[in-house]
Amino acid sequence: LGINVSNNFKKHMQISDVMTRNPVSAMPDSLVTKIALLMNENRLHAIPVVNGRNKVVGIITESDFFIKGSMNMYLPSVIEILKDNSMLDKMPENKKGKIEKIMETRAGEIMSSPCIALNYEASIDDFFELVKDKKLHSVPVVDSSHSLVGIITLADVMNLIKIN
Repeated sequence: LGINVSNNFKKHMQISDVMTRNPVSAMPDSLVTKIALLMNENRLHAIPVVNGRNKVVGIITESDFFIKGSMNMYLPSVIEILKDNSMLDKMPENKKGKIEKIMETRAGEIMSSPCIALNYEASIDDFFELVKDKKLHSVPVVDSSHSLVGIITLADVMNLIKIN
């Protein structure tokens, strides 16, 4: 990473000391339009996806919103268009159909799954290893029963380093 962080800090500080507790999460059947709005309104870069028992089943990151293939649209941009309902009426039918399809898309269709998660007792060093090896910037945090208890982001750790 090129970040000079003391080994003492990385090895002894736990994920639970830094993570955001009770993070915003979604269910696999949540509409991605609602998730995109949540991410936009709360300035989030990722949202864990959990099942009915609060077990992490995936994660949605900003990059998951790039619509591939023939649609080739960035979902948050589409949502901005849709906030002004009159724009949808003015669109050509072929584009309108694509946007309506996007609006019906569910979290389970675009989430990254399986999802890497860290136990809340893991060290910050474990998080840095994931950042370095897997290029992850946001990781769900789980308890011993694999239930979601938080999320840790690179920004969380960087803010802590600035404070210390």
